[in-house]
Amino acid sequence: MIWIVIGLYVADGWTTYQMLKRGGRELNPVLAALIARVGPYAALMIAKGAAVAALLWAAADMSPGWWALISAGYAGVVARNLYLLYGRRA
Repeated sequence: MIWIVIGLYVADGWTTYQMLKRGGRELNPVLAALIARVGPYAALMIAKGAAVAALLWAAADMSPGWWALISAGYAGVVARNLYLLYGRRA
């Protein structure tokens, strides 16, 4: 289950980066501040790397229910990002 979550983190980072390149903005104020300071690529690498490190550290103590909840949440984020990137037509 951890590999699914890591894959979703990567997908979130990639889709967020693509949106930022197209003029979108980051809604997370902490990440937005980091992007303003170090740029989008570095900020996303730092944030997603830290999230993966925290997951790996906590993995042994997490129940399957937590993994499912995290997976569902990030799947929703990635789906929304993909919709914003490719699904809307003017």
